[in-house]
Amino acid sequence: SGGSIGIGFAIPSALARPIVEQLKATGKVERGWIGARIQPVTDEIAEAVGLDKGRGAMIAAVDPGSPAAQAKLQPGDVILTYDGKQIDRSRQLPRLVADTPPETPIKLTMWRDGKEQEVDLKIAALSLNRPVPPQPEPEKPKPPPSVDALGLKLSKLSPDLRKQFSLPDAVKGVVITEVPQNSPAAAQALRPGDLVIAVGHEAVSAPEEVQQKAAAAKKNGRKNVLVRVEREGNSRFVALPLETS
Repeated sequence: SGGSIGIGFAIPSALARPIVEQLKATGKVERGWIGARIQPVTDEIAEAVGLDKGRGAMIAAVDPGSPAAQAKLQPGDVILTYDGKQIDRSRQLPRLVADTPPETPIKLTMWRDGKEQEVDLKIAALSLNRPVPPQPEPEKPKPPPSVDALGLKLSKLSPDLRKQFSLPDAVKGVVITEVPQNSPAAAQALRPGDLVIAVGHEAVSAPEEVQQKAAAAKKNGRKNVLVRVEREGNSRFVALPLETS
C-alpha cells in the first residue's frame, strides 16, 4: 500500500556512504566478493593454531574458481589484515570485502603454519544467483561400530552409514556417530552425521587417524586441537580440548 507501518530504520552513514557513491558514479551497486566462507577465531582455536589470542577471521571453506581459490587461500588460514586494516573480529571482513569495488587488488596478511604470510588477490563482483547447497535432514542412524576420540564416538564411512546419514558417495572423512550431552563437542553444536574431514590441516579417513593426530598434538603441548567438520556440504573449524581424548 506504500504506507508507513510506524517503524523507523537508521542506516549508519559509514555504511550508506559507499552505496551512495557507487550509485552516483555508475547508477548501480556492486558488492565485492572473494568466495571464502569464514568463521570466528575463538581463544581455543587460536591456541590450537599457535596464534596469540582469538582474533582475525578463519577461512572455513573456499569456493572453486573464486578469487580466494586463485590466491591459494586454504581452509584453516586466519585473515589478520585486509588492505592494511586490522581484523579483530571475523564480522569485519565481510563488510570490508563487500565495500571494495570489483577488480580492486587487495593485500591480505594471514596466519598459516604458525607464521604470518602475505597474499595478493583481486576482488570480484558478488552474484546474487550463486547456488546454495541443499540441506536435507539426516535419518536417525543405527548404532554402528565406533571408536572414542576427542570425546566423540567416530566410525569409518561405510555404505550403511552413508545411507543412514544421507552422505553422498563423494564425501570423505570420519563420521561422528555419537556426541555426549554437555560435552565440549556438544557445546560446539556437533551432532551425529557430521564428518571429521581433517585434524589440524591433515585429512583423515579413519577414527584411528583422529586418535593419532590428537595424541601428537597433545605431545606437542597443545591444550586444544583444531578439527575441520563438514555438514551438508559446508565445513567449519572447531577447537576441541585434548583432555577429553
